[in-house]
Amino acid sequence: DPASRLVLTAVTSDETYLYVSGVNLGPAPSVFLNGIPLGGVTLGTGDTSLVALRPALPAGTYLLHVSTGSAVTQNGIFNVAIGAIGPQGPAGPAGPKGETGARGDIGPSGMAGVTGPQGLQGAPGPQGTPGILGLAGKSCQAGEFLQGFDATGALICENRRHVVIAFDSLEVSNNLFNQVPGDSYTEDGMTITGPTMNYTGQAHPTEYAGSAGLHLRTANAQITLTRVGGASFDFVSIGLSVLSKGGASPPVTFTGHPAGGGTVTVTFTPTEFGFQMFTLPLTFSNLTSVTWNQGTNESNAHQFDNIVIGGL
Repeated sequence: DPASRLVLTAVTSDETYLYVSGVNLGPAPSVFLNGIPLGGVTLGTGDTSLVALRPALPAGTYLLHVSTGSAVTQNGIFNVAIGAIGPQGPAGPAGPKGETGARGDIGPSGMAGVTGPQGLQGAPGPQGTPGILGLAGKSCQAGEFLQGFDATGALICENRRHVVIAFDSLEVSNNLFNQVPGDSYTEDGMTITGPTMNYTGQAHPTEYAGSAGLHLRTANAQITLTRVGGASFDFVSIGLSVLSKGGASPPVTFTGHPAGGGTVTVTFTPTEFGFQMFTLPLTFSNLTSVTWNQGTNESNAHQFDNIVIGGL
């Protein structure tokens, strides 16, 4: 215990006595000078000083040893000059340069600076293109969805049905990875396929993201979304989450296959554990299928839920 360690801090002498200062010098110290046990030891108040008879020794420097027991912390030493002290010797040569020390910790952030004065107002921007006054206040009717605008700028509205594929039938209270039978799931006329397709139970500690989302447990495996019977559909939006709590996901690229041929693509990156909704561009309309791929491992992958499909 450093608080109980015996320490010598100063020693002076005259022709008769040694005067010793320090801490923890009691309760019954033994005092030695140059190996000679000293008599007449008197301990001061608070165990911080003592006096001992000084033996007759020629001028020189001697080792003083004070002990209150056998433990290392119960022993202290001090070099004591007896007699006249000679002149200071010349300075020794400079020692070799020491190694560079380890970099210190980063200090705390400084206080925020004073807010500067408000800048000058910028110049007015260019005037925007005039809108079509004939569209003012217009909107699609209840149950219809805006698909775009025709060549005259008029609204194109469609009343085709929208569905949300939410995987509610897969909700279970266990803490397991549950594989989808046959690696194929169908809901509201839409089918999702992919190898080792799983969903997690509500009690799973690291991969239940608030609802029974699907994910593949095969690295880089492809997920395919189609309509039962092969008819076309619109891919409107999808909920994405990182697969594992505390993990990440690579960017997820969706490739749509329009009924007229070609492909359309868009890329989203989920950044949270919990489903974020991502809206597909209007180019993801009249599709025959959509494909995308899983990530590489448990901490670098995604799961999906709440797929909104239109055009049904």
